[in-house]
Formats: sequence, C-alpha cells, structure tokens
Amino acid sequence: MKINIKQLRCRKNVKELSSDPTYIGAEDFMYTRNRAVNAFIMKITEAAAQHNVSVAITKANSVYAKDGTAVCCGIFIPPRDDKHGIGRIRVAAGGQSLAEAVLSLAHEYIHMRQWANKEKIYYSSDYLKLETNTEKRALSLMKKNGISSRLMRQAQRRSSEYLRDLKSGVLAS
Repeated sequence: MKINIKQLRCRKNVKELSSDPTYIGAEDFMYTRNRAVNAFIMKITEAAAQHNVSVAITKANSVYAKDGTAVCCGIFIPPRDDKHGIGRIRVAAGGQSLAEAVLSLAHEYIHMRQWANKEKIYYSSDYLKLETNTEKRALSLMKKNGISSRLMRQAQRRSSEYLRDLKSGVLAS
C-alpha cells in the first residue's frame, strides 16, 4: 500500500503551515489510521525539536539537499553553528509504503542522534558502515516504539534491499 495524501488527515490547511508548501510539518500532518505510527512520528518530532531540528514530511517522491541535489527518501541537515540555525529532517512519503516512510523517518532521526551525540561513526568515511549502523538502529527504534510486526517485516525487507544495493555499488554514497 502506497502513501498518498488522501489517506492522511490534515489538521490545518497545508498552505498555512509553511512558506514552502512542498513541506508539511510533521506535527500538523501525517496522522495515519495507525496509532503507533502517529505516536512514533510525534515522539521523533518532539525529540528533534530539543536539538533545534524540525521534522517535515513531503508528499513528493524526493527531498533535496542544501545544494539542490535530489535525495531519494530522506535527509538530515544539521543546524548551522549560529544560535539561530535550525536543522532539518525531511522525508519524502510520496511513492513509499507506510513502512518505508516510517523507516526513512527513523533512519534520519538516528543520523540526527549520531550528530547530536558527536558519535564517531557519523563522521566516518566508511559510508557503508555508517548506513548499516543507522539502519540497524532505526529498525530497533521502530520495534521499541510498538510499530506492528507487519510494518516491521516490510521495513526490514526494504532495509536489507537498501544495504544490499549499497554493498553492490548500485547506490552511490
């Protein structure tokens, strides 16, 4: 099952939420019929806010890096070093299953935690090692937060495919 805007309920008009209508703040959007997923999204949004990081989910198929490069499913951009900097977690829900979108959110949240905790792996030049660690921790976080076994199986399958593609060189780092 793919995520689409019709399946999600908005509490506010999307245009009121942001000067960039492509992104919708997770705290005002992304209420699925799955209570565990809703709670997970809100928990991540609240935890990220403590690190001056906003969370947004877009209905597009891709999100973009600071330089305008399209990134597939999600990205974490750390806050700037000045006191007014705001970091970002962006997830593209369009074209993904619910399990894939939740995995993307968890994955980028783990990157945020690696950055916030100044973990060596975050700064490592070994991209495969970083991504393997991040995927493992993202899946663990989802399980710990009560994501259903059906969604977990789908997320685990997608995670395995992603890591296999990274190892084989299908995906560039």
